[in-house]
Amino acid sequence: MAATTQSTPVPAHELIHEPRHLPHLRSNHGAYLAQSNVGWLKETSANTSLEEMRARYSADGYLFIKGLLPRVDVLDVRQRYFEHLAPTGILKPGTLPRDGIFDDTQNPIVHNGVGGTDLPEDAERQRLLESAHTLPEYLAFLEQPGFRAFVRKLMGWDRDVILKRTLLRHNVPNGFSTGCHYDRIFLRAGEEFLTAWVPFGDCTAEGGGLMYLENSTDVGKAIEADFTKRAKHFTPEERINGFNQNMAKDGQLSHNVVELDAEINLTYGSTDGKRRRWLAADFTAGDVVFHNPYMIHGAVKNDDRLGRIRLGSDLRFYPEGGDVDERWMRDVWRPNDAIPPAGLSSITTTTTTMITGAASLAPVSSYSYAFTVTTPTTIWSAPSFATSSPANPACSDTMCPSLNGQDCTDANGDSYGVLCDTRFSGTVITNSGKMKMKEKMRIRGQSAEEEEEVDGALGKRDFTGTFDGCADFCDSYDDPSAPCTGVAYQGGYCMAYDTITGTFAQVGGIAAVRKV
Repeated sequence: MAATTQSTPVPAHELIHEPRHLPHLRSNHGAYLAQSNVGWLKETSANTSLEEMRARYSADGYLFIKGLLPRVDVLDVRQRYFEHLAPTGILKPGTLPRDGIFDDTQNPIVHNGVGGTDLPEDAERQRLLESAHTLPEYLAFLEQPGFRAFVRKLMGWDRDVILKRTLLRHNVPNGFSTGCHYDRIFLRAGEEFLTAWVPFGDCTAEGGGLMYLENSTDVGKAIEADFTKRAKHFTPEERINGFNQNMAKDGQLSHNVVELDAEINLTYGSTDGKRRRWLAADFTAGDVVFHNPYMIHGAVKNDDRLGRIRLGSDLRFYPEGGDVDERWMRDVWRPNDAIPPAGLSSITTTTTTMITGAASLAPVSSYSYAFTVTTPTTIWSAPSFATSSPANPACSDTMCPSLNGQDCTDANGDSYGVLCDTRFSGTVITNSGKMKMKEKMRIRGQSAEEEEEVDGALGKRDFTGTFDGCADFCDSYDDPSAPCTGVAYQGGYCMAYDTITGTFAQVGGIAAVRKV
């Protein structure tokens, strides 16, 4: 009888956690990825040998280490951040800042974080996002000796430098976050670097964390090589900021992961003939993902069932004495620090294309915003709208696409010009606008009871879940110095504007110009 042998067991650090059900992943726009295109990040335990960690980072383009950082330290940063942002109304009443639960009666777009497509219009919200980067608890975390020592050991450096401009980002449920990209797009000056993504809190795979395109380092390098060839005529400054003219409006490859997935797999395929999948994980406080500058990744749309806000930070490390991107060493992140450059939204009036890898391949379409107004000095004029006789049709959630370019009448009898699959850019009326209304009431001598009545009514009208409710708020905003000029509505969410500077394409969006 032939002897039987037992196969060598797989080392614990090489085991991949494969839950029964794969996560449902989507990005800022578009549908969910097909389950066949989704997988799990490989987990690496913190006690794995450095040799094995380096081998995995080299082969996969990333290294996902479980429990590398002290959990309490990470959660302390989370708690302090949401204490700091609590005045914005981002947290659900009665919940703890450490839990970071979003108030789902709020409009998610109003609570965009850093990298959330567009910053909140409200200046106070922007100020709090900026000052969060200088909170003592966060700055102390960045200097944590054990973390920095691990980075040096992993990379074989004697000393390390962390870029001063870190990106502390939150991602609320159903809000917008970063699109799909590779980091080198934004840090073209200087040598190659190491990125560490740190989730500040527990975050399920569907809760707004990062997803990585499997084996995509070669794709990022091919895209970058093609860009370099196309950018031969650029000045050094234009080359560094080259995505202004060659990518989506904010430098991302795409905000629609399904479209990007199809384009990349069609153009590049995979070396082993298999389709590249998008990999995610159930992150817990203390985990860290390291990745190289060319690994394609992006934020998952936050569908957390508990309403948790994802908070994370992007940290970039160089060896001391190395050639760094000096733009990222000037200061901490600020809303107008020109990275991406301040002129980014005014570069083009046509749809842009994604740069593809091989020079012999034609560019493929990519998600982008197509602005009808491109500079802040341009005055936007509303188009003419068709009217109906004897009366305009009623405004409603379902009036698009049939009423595109036509007038409708809301429940109050006010008329709106309808633009389908569109959203406005401009100045949004927020709680500060309501406070301005109340101040005017005081000047007119109205009573505190009348103020409270109006404030309560506005609070209810600010978000009612219907287009008529959205228009009702706009109709009621009686401020002659800055009247409501229009609304943008989509899927139950409303934004009212006192100034409209332009429009951009948004599938499913309704932009309506108030006729006064």
